[in-house]
Amino acid sequence: MLRGLLLNALKQNIVFDPENTSRAREALVSEIPNSRGMVQAGERIIQKGELVNSEKFQVLESLRADYQERLGSTFRYNNILLGQSLLIALTMIAFILFMISFQERYFLGE
Repeated sequence: MLRGLLLNALKQNIVFDPENTSRAREALVSEIPNSRGMVQAGERIIQKGELVNSEKFQVLESLRADYQERLGSTFRYNNILLGQSLLIALTMIAFILFMISFQERYFLGE
């Protein structure tokens, strides 16, 4: 009897949401750095003539992948900058055409 009253009075406030869990997991995984191995600024990874072992190869490969990823983001940034510049130029051209067509005396400075 007491169990029945408790079950009717209490409501479940925690429900498993697989989509939310998946999104949270992906967000946490995306924060993990892609490069493997810690390399300090100015530190030599490999010297000329030195043999490359698997550990150093992994460091080089992770740095290469990170470098290529940054190049891609720079390319995207340049595309965005180009698009914004085109929009500003088109807006200025439209404004100048409007001034020439409808407000000629202000445009010519009369």
